[in-house]
Amino acid sequence: MLKITTVESAPKVPFQLDGKIMYSKPDLEIIHLTLKPGEIIAKHINDFDVIMYFIQGEGLIETKSSSTAFFPGMMAEIKSGEERGLTNKGLTDAKLLILKLLQSK
Repeated sequence: MLKITTVESAPKVPFQLDGKIMYSKPDLEIIHLTLKPGEIIAKHINDFDVIMYFIQGEGLIETKSSSTAFFPGMMAEIKSGEERGLTNKGLTDAKLLILKLLQSK
């Protein structure tokens, strides 16, 4: 079986972000996230590992111990329990895929 999901057809995330749920199973969720120029996701902690793949735009990933620029083609892994935040520092939308590794809870 082939299942196609597009950003336009995917359900919206249940919080105030421009995020679409592209895939959701008990062990993995994939979110397509768009951050507007200057938009900030405040530092927070999740109880699962997260992988971020940056598609478009430039910005900053902040953890408790570091601040790292992100750019298209870059991937970042953040372990469960580690504080993280994102800021779009560019003049255009930043787009990324968030892989929530829920089995790492």
